[in-house]
Amino acid sequence: MSTKTLKGDCECCETSKDVVLVVLHGMAMCPKCLAEQQSAEARQKSVEVIENAHTVDASLELKSDIFNSATVSFIELKAAIDNNPDIPASEKEYALVKEAAIRRGAMNQLIVAKKQELLKAQNEHFAWDKNIKDTVAKLRVEQRKKFEQFDLTYQPEPTSKKPKKVQAAKGYDRAAVNDAAVKYGVPTHGIQSILVSRPGMNPDAAAKELAKMLGLPSANL
Repeated sequence: MSTKTLKGDCECCETSKDVVLVVLHGMAMCPKCLAEQQSAEARQKSVEVIENAHTVDASLELKSDIFNSATVSFIELKAAIDNNPDIPASEKEYALVKEAAIRRGAMNQLIVAKKQELLKAQNEHFAWDKNIKDTVAKLRVEQRKKFEQFDLTYQPEPTSKKPKKVQAAKGYDRAAVNDAAVKYGVPTHGIQSILVSRPGMNPDAAAKELAKMLGLPSANL
């Protein structure tokens, strides 16, 4: 940015008379006042960038927000801290890591919340699927044909090869599921969903896996 210089009395202080002045924001300033003004502006800019970062972190709601161009980038945050004269040079990297950790924490909370929402949706999907299958089994044969994907008794038309007999999946110990849910602090429906999708896994292992998905400390038990 080009600057205009002239000689005269400083308009910001009473001590600088008949000196070379620089015009900034429409005011003629002596070198001392100019430096103080520029320092104040840099300080204010740094505060605004950091405050904006905190505001954005507090308002993150959707996964896409994390990559939104309106968020404050690491480079912008570093520049704001580097240009803040109130932060000593020896403390700038510490201040940067501190602010970056705050941003990461906000995103981590968002990720955990989204995982919980996904688990809730999966549990609800499992419940609807089970209820539909139980009800389809009660329909007349001609009615069940319209819902073959839910009909556990449906058999495709015979071919030249004899169809293999499908063995029913083994059940699981409900008491063990309840104990594991209490131990790891996770919902029983979530444990059941994992057991259904991963035959052979025991309730304790399924509950621990679910705790890991939710980012719970109990996953380290």
